[in-house]
Amino acid sequence: MLFNELVEESTTQLIYNHLQLRTKMTRSQPAIEIDREISEQFRAIFEQAAIGITNVNPQGRYIRVNQRFCDIVGYSESELLEMTFQQITHPEDLLKTEHYRAACLANQIKSYSLEKRYLKKDNSIVWVNLTVSIVRDALMRPKYDIVIIEDISSRKQAEAALKAEREQLFFLLEHLPAYVCLQGRDRNIRFANRYFREHFGIPGSKRCYEALQGQYKPCPNCPNPEVFDSNQVISWEWTLCNGRTYQIYNFPFTDSDGSELILELGIDISDRKKAELALLQSQKMLQLVMDNIPQAICWKDRHSVYLGCNRNAASDAGLRFCEDIIGLTDWDLPCTEEQAKSFRESDAHVMETDTPQYHIIQRQLKANGQLAWLDTNKIPLHNTEGDVVGILVTYEDVTKHKQAQEELIESAQRLATVIETVGEGITLSDRDGKFIIYNSKMQEMTGYSKEEAENARDFLRLLYPDPQAYATALSGIDEIGMKGGFRDAETTIVTKEGKQKILLVSTSLMPYKNRKLFLSAYRDISYRVEAQEAQVEAEVKYRSLFENAIEGIFQTTADGHYLNANPALARLYGYATPQELMACLTNIEEQLYVEPNRRAEFIRRLQENHAVLEFESQVYRSDGSIIWISENARAVRDRSGTLLYYEGTVEDITERKRLEAERIQQAERERLMGKIATRIRSSLNLQGILSTAVAEVREFLQTDRVVIYRYESDGTKVVTVESISADGQSMRDVRVFDNSMGLSMFVSDEVQAIEDIYQANLPTAYLDFLSQFQVRASLVVPITNSQFPMTNSPLSISTESGQLPSSQVWGLLVAHHCQNTRNWQLQEVDLLKQLAAQLAIAIQQAELYQKLQDANQELKRIASLDGLTMIFNRRCFDEYLECEWSKSLRNQTPISLILCDVDYFKLYNDTYGHQAGDVCLKKVAAALNRSVERCLRRVCKREIENVLEGESLFLAARYGGEEFAVILPNRDAATALRVAKAIRGEMESLKLPHVKSGVGKCVTLSMGVASAVADSDVFVKLVLAADQALYRAKEQGRDRIVLF
Repeated sequence: MLFNELVEESTTQLIYNHLQLRTKMTRSQPAIEIDREISEQFRAIFEQAAIGITNVNPQGRYIRVNQRFCDIVGYSESELLEMTFQQITHPEDLLKTEHYRAACLANQIKSYSLEKRYLKKDNSIVWVNLTVSIVRDALMRPKYDIVIIEDISSRKQAEAALKAEREQLFFLLEHLPAYVCLQGRDRNIRFANRYFREHFGIPGSKRCYEALQGQYKPCPNCPNPEVFDSNQVISWEWTLCNGRTYQIYNFPFTDSDGSELILELGIDISDRKKAELALLQSQKMLQLVMDNIPQAICWKDRHSVYLGCNRNAASDAGLRFCEDIIGLTDWDLPCTEEQAKSFRESDAHVMETDTPQYHIIQRQLKANGQLAWLDTNKIPLHNTEGDVVGILVTYEDVTKHKQAQEELIESAQRLATVIETVGEGITLSDRDGKFIIYNSKMQEMTGYSKEEAENARDFLRLLYPDPQAYATALSGIDEIGMKGGFRDAETTIVTKEGKQKILLVSTSLMPYKNRKLFLSAYRDISYRVEAQEAQVEAEVKYRSLFENAIEGIFQTTADGHYLNANPALARLYGYATPQELMACLTNIEEQLYVEPNRRAEFIRRLQENHAVLEFESQVYRSDGSIIWISENARAVRDRSGTLLYYEGTVEDITERKRLEAERIQQAERERLMGKIATRIRSSLNLQGILSTAVAEVREFLQTDRVVIYRYESDGTKVVTVESISADGQSMRDVRVFDNSMGLSMFVSDEVQAIEDIYQANLPTAYLDFLSQFQVRASLVVPITNSQFPMTNSPLSISTESGQLPSSQVWGLLVAHHCQNTRNWQLQEVDLLKQLAAQLAIAIQQAELYQKLQDANQELKRIASLDGLTMIFNRRCFDEYLECEWSKSLRNQTPISLILCDVDYFKLYNDTYGHQAGDVCLKKVAAALNRSVERCLRRVCKREIENVLEGESLFLAARYGGEEFAVILPNRDAATALRVAKAIRGEMESLKLPHVKSGVGKCVTLSMGVASAVADSDVFVKLVLAADQALYRAKEQGRDRIVLF
């Protein structure tokens, strides 16, 4: 089509150009040549075109045709020039063609294009695409048609075939047993097959979601947009409004007109889903049945690889789910290498021989690490052809059964052992004297063996030769035989040796296989009389021990009542008699123990261990005093284990506890003193020593506050360190003047221990002061330093002004108790006195060390100053510059140096003398220091506020002779120049006369300035740079500043 339009446009243009030239140009020779050239071009296009071109006059006759058109219709050129287009046009297309041509001739349309059919010379039909335009004269009258013809028969045949296929496709879609619909992007249904119309109705103008779901808006999960965007087929399941489930396939589809569509195919899978659900339920039921079978079941393939199992088998294998066993082998399960190999061989044998094996009893390791006895069955599995395809294994844990068998055997063995070793004669016999059991103890007790007893026919007569005794024994046997039950009887028998023995005979009837058997136990109780006599004697001895024991002895009930108590326990608790104790102490838990829960703890330990040893508690005596006791006790129970009572002993350990407390306190004192002494020996930090001391003392005394006062030179006491409880009120830095409170008790080195400040007759002002800090009791120990007096310390203050005497009291160590009154113990006072002595040593050491430090500092200062100018000397300059250079190298910060030289100073000395020269140098040094500091404070005010104590902003030093230097750390060249100008201004304001100066009438300075950021360990380069700048300043006439 594009080519036809191109040819038509070119042809029309050429014709138009030809007509214009013919109208406007004269018939000169050049015009004729142009006309000829254009005609040749038109002829070439006309003849060589790949499409048919014709000229038709207004009457419809061909006036010119090209070869391609002849080929299309099958006529020659001469034949066509004798014909009209109506003759070769298909009758069905003629009316349409003439309609368009008439409109074009009437100039209603410029051109037209249509598809039509020609009748070829051989009467066959050819389809063409016809494009027609009219050539008109100058008066716009039609001269002839230019017709461009393209053969489209092949395309028409393809379209026909496509149409046939499309009709066939839609026929198939129409008769599919599934719904089919075509949807556009707007979800409007363009086509719906018969299934769709029958099940969802005629869609009409409905959208897919309206027709299928009965909804009025698209489903949020609808995949249509994704199908359009991805151009891929999407499959999904959907339950539609009719309740049926469909497997839906969405196919992207492009219609013949180029529009994008979706072909949606919906296959009803409701029946299949039901079948699948039924199958799944059947499988679940099968699995449920297998899971509830008490046996474990599993099955394997031909290679002994597990294909499945029930829940019991999975549990034994340590698996959470039955499916986890699929693909595993016996080597993957909790069994030994030998067991796995044995299982594999057994499986192979069953499958190869196609012979099942039943009741294989073997041990196997379970997932819980226990070995179990398993009763296993292995059955080959067959497919429909009868081939062995695997093996079914079922097994049952018979461990308990095996254990029961072993226990039964063991029980029988144990019973036989018991019968022989029970210590009693045991017989099991019938009424006729036939013995089933007759143990060795029976033979030992009577002297008769089992054979002798059976051969005697009447064994009772052997044991009871006395007729009356025999009759009694026989009647007892007959009574049990008739009534059954159990019978105990004490009887005297005669042994084979003729000795008499007292026995306790216990007989019971035991029916067995329609026989009456008599089970009898014979116990020798001949010792009973002896034991009873011994018991009476023991009770007499026990009562004597109980009454005369030094320790308290008791018996109590579980609920806290005394059953028995000896006199020692009564005396221990302060009662006159045991009867008084038991009458008064009716609730041990609440009346006896200081801590009531101690009784519960006592009982708990007895219940856990059946006995308690050295159970220590505090108890009340009858007068209310408290003592410490130690109890040893045990729980007494009857044969059934029921608690009868508690019994035990009590010891008074009050004195022992007091000694233990004293030892602990003494050890704590020694530890405290050792810690303080160690701190004094290892440190000269007095503040740290004092802080440690007050903290340790407060911990030791368990009091609320411990402070140390220090006497000042004016006689006031200042709290220098303190240790207080969490809720205590601080006294730090509190000042007290003794005379203002009427105190004179601290002028000596005596200890003051006040149990209650309100009962101590203290001065009112001092009492108010202590009350202000909630003090109720106090202990004051002076810290004296009489051994090493120091004349310049507050240790020897004169008393003439009402201050301290020469007793050299440095300060006070004070303990405050705020909660209530306190009786200060002697050992507590001794501890604080010892501690005060140690602190006095520490104070002396610290003061000596401080003096030494001050002296060393002074020596260091002197060593770093120039003796004449009293500013820093050359050695200090070198050290400072090296240090600051290292900082600059580390921090990459600038550092500046100013070298100053007094101009013509030699002439100054020659003119005014060396003494005047020295005075001049002093003034120059002072001016230098002063001007640099002023300048930096003005320029770097914010930095100066952040300078730490001990740091300096600069260093001014005498470099040598009349040369001075200023080091400016962290300062760049601009700041250094400002400082140099300040120095110069300060020198001008001095106006020191110098009549021999070559630059003026007063003393002036030449200055060289250098600034850098350190880039190596060598700082001399900065000095050399400043020195070169100074040299240039002198070269340029002196009294000036030069920057390197």
